[in-house]
This record gives sequence, structure tokens and C-alpha cells, in this order.
Amino acid sequence: MLSPISQPPRFISQENWNALTSETPSSFASIPPIIRHQQENVTITFSPDWEGYGEQGLKGTLFVTEEALSFLPTASTSGFTLPYPSITLHAISRDNAALGPCVYCQLDESVQPDAGAALPVVERENDGHYHPEDDEEADTPMREMRIFVGEESLEPIFLSLSHCASLHPSIFDAVDGMSDDEGIYADPSTFEPFTGEDGEELSAVGRAALAHLESILVWPVGQGPNAAAEDAVEDAEEEQVEESKEEESKPVVNGK
Repeated sequence: MLSPISQPPRFISQENWNALTSETPSSFASIPPIIRHQQENVTITFSPDWEGYGEQGLKGTLFVTEEALSFLPTASTSGFTLPYPSITLHAISRDNAALGPCVYCQLDESVQPDAGAALPVVERENDGHYHPEDDEEADTPMREMRIFVGEESLEPIFLSLSHCASLHPSIFDAVDGMSDDEGIYADPSTFEPFTGEDGEELSAVGRAALAHLESILVWPVGQGPNAAAEDAVEDAEEEQVEESKEEESKPVVNGK
């Protein structure tokens, strides 16, 4: 959950970290976390609002360290630090015409249990299908955060967030007693994929995430999202070639 800060977080470069750990230190806890990305002229907004950031947000410096995501505004001291398990989703979005492209994040602001406390157990129907009512019962408070920055900085921030988040798996990953193996070897026949039928539509965030995934995926030949259109163009080109060959092979009569 969001915690206010009034000064930059502690951090260290990868090179300095390597130098400090080249010999066993007296305490690893005393070594600051590695910073993966630092970006100035970043604008942060929250929905619902947090600490007066408002719809226009505040501009300042973003710090992506391996410990947490932090931000310190240029014109005030109302910064924040955010642990990675609280970021349940992050994706590149280009839907905001006013402020430009951003890294969109969904934040889980539910109270985090103590490290020594037992994990909550939520009873769910164990039939392999997703049941929306299960999430409604949990009633988890959510907040949206948008990190507005220039186009050239979107990918570095997104990749840095992804790397650091992978170092901090959510403490709720083990809820429901599901082991890692059960998640890996789940039966795909029980999945209920999004099909767009019955008036279903992806949200703006879903479209942005899908567009980003499609831009970085390398599809096997004939299996991409535009495979049908590509096949149709290829067939049309082959037909034109065949027709040209047939015209050239026709006998010439009276010099015609």
C-alpha cells in the first residue's frame, strides 16, 4: 500500500552493489537496494485521488529500485513509496490524448497481513472455472495509478517494473492452497477465454495490454491475429501470377 515519503529513497547502482558484495559484508541488510531505473519529468495521477494529486497529477522523479517503486514531486514533499506486491497489474497505455502515453497500474490497497500471520483462505468452487462472484465477495479496494512519461521512456520503465515485481511475488499467491505445479499444469480445457461474444468488450486497459503483447510476440507462420487476412492476400497474389502465366502461354494469331 502507498506510504508517504518526503525525501528520495535509498539506492545503489549495480556496479557499487557488485563491489560491496565481492567480499562477504557484515550485513546484507545494510546494503541499499539496486536502482533499475530513475526518470525525471514524470507525472503521476491516481484514481481515486491520493494526497491531492488530482486529475492533472504531480510532476517529479520516479525511482524504480529492487525494493519498491518510489516517487518524489519536484514542487512538494508529498511523495510516496509502493511495495511491488501491491501492484497487481501494469501495462503500457496510449488512450489518454490529453496527457499522452503512460504506464497504467492497478493497486491493491487491502491491508497486508503480517509476515508471521496465516494466509487468508477463501473458499472457491474447485471446478477449474472462473467465478466472478468469488472476487465480489473479496471486495478488494483498488486504485488506478498512471505514470505519464515520454514515448521513449515507456518501455524502460515497464521492463524495470516487470523485473522488480518478479523479485517480490505477491503474498497472496499461495491463497486457496494452490501449488505452483497446479498452476503450471492446469487443464487448458477448463479455461474460459475472452471471445468477444454476447456484447463483451475489452476495457481500455485490456486493449492496451493486448496491443503491447501483440507488438512483442513473434507468431508462427499462419497463426498470428491477422493470419486470415494475410492468407487471403497471398492467395490473391498467387492467382494473379497464374493468370499472367496463362496469358503469356496463349498462341499469337495474326500477330495479335
